[in-house]
Amino acid sequence: QIVQMEQLILCKLSFRLTVPTPRSFLKRFCKAAQGDSRLLLLVSFLLELALVDFACLKFRPSLLCAAATSLALSISGRPAWSPTLAKHSRYVAADLEGCVAHLAGLHAKAGAGAQKAVHKKYSSSRFHSVAALPTPTNL
Repeated sequence: QIVQMEQLILCKLSFRLTVPTPRSFLKRFCKAAQGDSRLLLLVSFLLELALVDFACLKFRPSLLCAAATSLALSISGRPAWSPTLAKHSRYVAADLEGCVAHLAGLHAKAGAGAQKAVHKKYSSSRFHSVAALPTPTNL
C-alpha cells in the first residue's frame, strides 16, 4: 500500500526522479571556472574516459566532474582550482587529488588503451582536438 501511495503521489506531483551524473554538474562547474567551449569539451572528454572505467565508480559524480574540471584547467595552462570553484562545488583542492591523478592516468593512455573511440572522437577539429592536448606532469 505504501509503494502504491508513493507512486500515486509522484504521478500527481509530476516528480521526475533521476540519479545525478557527472554531466549534471558540467555546465555549472565550467561556468564557475569561467571556461569557454574548449574547456567544456575537454571536461566532457575526461568524463567520457571515466565513463567506461570501472575504477571511477568509487567517486561521487560531483567529485568526478570537479576533478575533471580541475584537470582540464591544468591541461589548459590555467590554475587548477579557485575559491569560486570551491564555493560552487563544495570541494577543496585536497579533496580532488586522488580523482585528478586517476583521470590524468586515463588521459595519458587514452589513445593507446581500450578507449580509442573516445580519443578519436575528441581528436577531430569539431571537438577542438582536445584529445591531442598533453597531460600535465606537475599534478
